[in-house]
Amino acid sequence: LQAHERAVGGRDIVRCLDKRVVVLVDPATTAADDYLRLNKTREKRYAFDVVFDQNDGQETVYNQSSKFLLDGTLNGYNSTVFSYGATGAGKTYTMLGNYHQPGLMMMTMQDLFLKVDKERDNKVFEVKCSFLEVYNEMIRD
Repeated sequence: LQAHERAVGGRDIVRCLDKRVVVLVDPATTAADDYLRLNKTREKRYAFDVVFDQNDGQETVYNQSSKFLLDGTLNGYNSTVFSYGATGAGKTYTMLGNYHQPGLMMMTMQDLFLKVDKERDNKVFEVKCSFLEVYNEMIRD
């Protein structure tokens, strides 16, 4: 949560377990007279290949989610990184980053061209890259 969200009483309801499970904690907002839901948890759990929390940096996210795709890409396979989430969740920052903490797109391009440069004597490469953003059902390329 942002500092101003905490200041007005906001609290975290998302937990990461073992870097593989996201737990949405019951926000405990059941009305006192809602007898059907009293004493029942509404906690939800979702399993993923990897889960990142607010303490994970750009490099950690890149190393564990995208970097391994490059070898396959250089062997002719298409690769896709898909970032999805609510507005304000950090998708744009994760993908683009900033000057001091580059995002996945910059780190991918840096590593890709380093690998191409190392293999330049053995292979010929044609690199084509496309970045798409879907925002409010509009596609930006």
